Amino acid sequence: MKRERQIFLIDIGNTSTHIGVLEDGRIIKDFRIKTRKILKRKIDFAVLCSVSPKTTKKWIEYFKKRKIDFIEFKPENYPFKVNYSLKQIGSDRLANCLGVYGYYRFPAIIVDSGTATTVELVDRNGTYLGGAIFPGIEISKEIIIQKAEKIKNVEFKECKSFIGKNTEEALFSGIIAETVGGVEFLIKRYKKILKN
Repeated sequence: MKRERQIFLIDIGNTSTHIGVLEDGRIIKDFRIKTRKILKRKIDFAVLCSVSPKTTKKWIEYFKKRKIDFIEFKPENYPFKVNYSLKQIGSDRLANCLGVYGYYRFPAIIVDSGTATTVELVDRNGTYLGGAIFPGIEISKEIIIQKAEKIKNVEFKECKSFIGKNTEEALFSGIIAETVGGVEFLIKRYKKILKN
């Protein structure tokens, strides 16, 4: 039986690269590698979305050398109006909007939490109105560990009650509350703008 053509969906983030393998319209594999690594295996076709120009260049060189067909998703390829500087916006943010459109339609508020947490706003016509960026959970943790001397060697420890009984639990409670609170605040504001 002939193997179906596999399409590699490559999302290069600041910290990790998320790879999905699409076969016959379904994701059959889903995994992450460190951003600076290149996945050296047989690839039939690739769709590349990146926020790391240096790593993107390496992937493109790799594809060309191995004669692998690919498409690079860029902000200027977003099929709706964008009220944001195309030179500044990460293609990942607009790719998230397209993904939502494929499943849910617009208007939409889109939240993505990675190295940074982003909250995007798209109106009913598909116009990307902009959004917000703030530190993701890992970055918040790294910053406080670097800057606060008494927290230098502290690990994250889940605290279901959010009343930390030690520094590990207090750190978890604070950073999760900061992230969730920030997202909830923005959703509330954006809903008023969308009136839906």
